[in-house]
Amino acid sequence: MLPYLRKYSRSRVLYGFLAAVFIAWGVGAVGLSRMHMDVVAKVHGEPISRRQLDRTTGLIQRRYDNIAQGMSPDLLKSLDIPGKALDELIDSALLEHEAARLGIRPTEEDVLLAITQIPELQQNGQFDRARLAQFLEQERDRGEFEH
Repeated sequence: MLPYLRKYSRSRVLYGFLAAVFIAWGVGAVGLSRMHMDVVAKVHGEPISRRQLDRTTGLIQRRYDNIAQGMSPDLLKSLDIPGKALDELIDSALLEHEAARLGIRPTEEDVLLAITQIPELQQNGQFDRARLAQFLEQERDRGEFEH
């Protein structure tokens, strides 16, 4: 290989080709390592990303903040919220996998019923659309849907 490179060392095409190969190789390696680093767990081959974990951790953190305002930092640490978030994501992935395996799919009515029964979306025991709108606005990931 070295004799070939020496023979054609003045060729700009060769240098351009080599540069392109090294750039593609480097960019590919960086992209693969970033994808690999972003996965915090896998359930039946399906990845759970760092982004999902961070989002679920935030949701659980807000739930605890709403329930017990003024919790001490020591108590918050003892709750292991990131661990609870990962457990929640794993449980959800396992349920989704098992439901798919059994051919169980919720109907639109099932989904609506489940949403209207979420305690955080109720006011005086009744579903409150304003709370749903507020929740969706707070939880929306603008980077994912908007430019």
